[in-house]
Amino acid sequence: MARWSDLPGTGSIRGRMAWLAALTAVGFALFTVVAFRALDRLRVNGPLYGQIVMGKDLVADILPPPAYIIEAYLTVHRLLDEPDPAVRQGLIERGRVLAADFESRQAFWLTQPLPDGLRRGLTESAAAPARAFFALRDTALVPAVHAGDHARALALSQGPLLALYEAHRRAIDEVVEEAGLRIAGQEAEAQALVATGRRRLLLTGVGLAGVLSALGLLLAGADTRPAGRPGEAPRRGAAGPAPGNRAGALRTGG
Repeated sequence: MARWSDLPGTGSIRGRMAWLAALTAVGFALFTVVAFRALDRLRVNGPLYGQIVMGKDLVADILPPPAYIIEAYLTVHRLLDEPDPAVRQGLIERGRVLAADFESRQAFWLTQPLPDGLRRGLTESAAAPARAFFALRDTALVPAVHAGDHARALALSQGPLLALYEAHRRAIDEVVEEAGLRIAGQEAEAQALVATGRRRLLLTGVGLAGVLSALGLLLAGADTRPAGRPGEAPRRGAAGPAPGNRAGALRTGG
């Protein structure tokens, strides 16, 4: 099994500190690369963001939006042209479900932190003609269909119901335009934040790696040893024998 002491240049504190500084620099470099890759994948308009947006766009293209009454308006026209009473009743029930779905989404958006302009546009400007549309449909158009009064039902669909639908659609178009502008601004802001974060991450990683490397090299440079070989006794001074041996020296000399 490899040991720390098996690495070249680790026989002294200086060598070990140099190795520590080098490994620290490599570690921070790897951390910076991994962090940059994660940020690139998660950034706005990045790969993962694009997949999420594509999924939402796909669902939006397939399913009619419940906050927009276009399906309810088309159901009215199908109701006028349907000769089968059972199918007509199914369309009437479908229209009621669409009205309930509309109210459910209105209640949802009332609880969300929307900007004031979007909130008024969606829950007031677009909602008022939609509710009037549903009320007129249920109190006038459906009774005319049940009574077989096709002329009255047709006049309602091409007159006041069409006008209410157009008013609702104009309000929806304004909401969509404002929401699109806000989304574009938020995406630009998010991209700027990601770019700033990447720069700070890079500077922090390089700075920390440089500081730790410099500290390791500084400590390695401070590795000093006393003169002489390891285990060698300190040299005595030339001033004469040690105080304890002075008496023996005098006896020998006498």
